[in-house]
Amino acid sequence: MTIDRLTDDGVRRLNGVLELERTWPDEDFPAVSHDLHAVIAELSGNRTLALLQSIVMQLTAERLHSGDPRRVTEPPQAVRHAHKAIVDAIVARDTALAQRRMDKHLRAIARWTLERSSISH
Repeated sequence: MTIDRLTDDGVRRLNGVLELERTWPDEDFPAVSHDLHAVIAELSGNRTLALLQSIVMQLTAERLHSGDPRRVTEPPQAVRHAHKAIVDAIVARDTALAQRRMDKHLRAIARWTLERSSISH
């Protein structure tokens, strides 16, 4: 688990992703919106999780650049807020809170994607 393996370097990497997201233009935000997930997976030391995350990122990138009308993602400010809350919990080493926040974030993404998908058809 990421929290169990978290080092000072890991904290710097997580905060670096948040800083990148904070300064990235909203209109191109999907280009960096999955970076935090990749860093969390990598920091976990779980190769299977990192591989699955990489596959999901690749599939998402293909959708984003395909012209698929379902490519619209959750609003950038909502993602930034959720990602900061997740990182805060990880850095505080509060496993239960980090898991709740990640679960809430992933459910929001799923809802947003389903809503956008049904609107476009």
